[in-house]
Amino acid sequence: MRFIFILVTAVCFTSCQENSDAVLKIDQLVEKSSELTKTEDSIFFNQVKDYPLIADTSYFIAELVRVFNLELEYTDFDNRKHEITTFEKVKLKDATEEIVMIEYSFPHGAGVLYPWKYQVIMTLKGRPIKVLQALRYEYLNLFKDDYPYLLTLASTDKGNGRHSLYRMKNDSLENVLTGFKDYFPRTYDAYDDYNINVPNELDITILDEDKDGFNDIIFNGAIQSELKSVPVSFTFLYDKKSNYFNEKENYSEKYLYLDSL
Repeated sequence: MRFIFILVTAVCFTSCQENSDAVLKIDQLVEKSSELTKTEDSIFFNQVKDYPLIADTSYFIAELVRVFNLELEYTDFDNRKHEITTFEKVKLKDATEEIVMIEYSFPHGAGVLYPWKYQVIMTLKGRPIKVLQALRYEYLNLFKDDYPYLLTLASTDKGNGRHSLYRMKNDSLENVLTGFKDYFPRTYDAYDDYNINVPNELDITILDEDKDGFNDIIFNGAIQSELKSVPVSFTFLYDKKSNYFNEKENYSEKYLYLDSL
């Protein structure tokens, strides 16, 4: 990823902990963030050691951008806020230890960067694991007396989206929700071209549909076009051997006709 700086002006950084250093110009931020040389330590986000405190918001964000190579495009600041909206520890499904989740929100800009926020995931020592750009996320408990999965919803700025379901595998995140075989249908569809989901994000139900002792994931709702509204239910069955949630049937083929209505 790369940084695109179109207009250099004043910008305000805030978090749950405000401080007097919260206003910096972008050129100052980049200069400050680049002070550290590219050593082995610089691939770690060292500010994680102060959890849950953020002593210097602007420097915290600058280092987050640098260490994780976050792409930003600044076109019009107008003193809009950059925020750390989440700084938390969590233990996910199949993890051997906790990880750290940081969500960073920035001013609205280019559509390619929608939803204008990053979920940055790292080890307790600050080693990068994964960067997501989810419209929303939640921790989803699927199995009794077990750690939760990380459920995310990603979408384009037009409103075409999908869900992912992550567990820990070794030292990385693995998406175990296989999704559909084609681009249509979608578990999230707010783009009113030929059709749209009702609700836009289909309702999620957790139950053991195939009675194998393991919960499955079901997306329920309807696909609405100008001509009709068709109820839909997309079931993803848990496969104990692979640990994946696979679609019960080929929904892309089943609902192909709806793509042009």
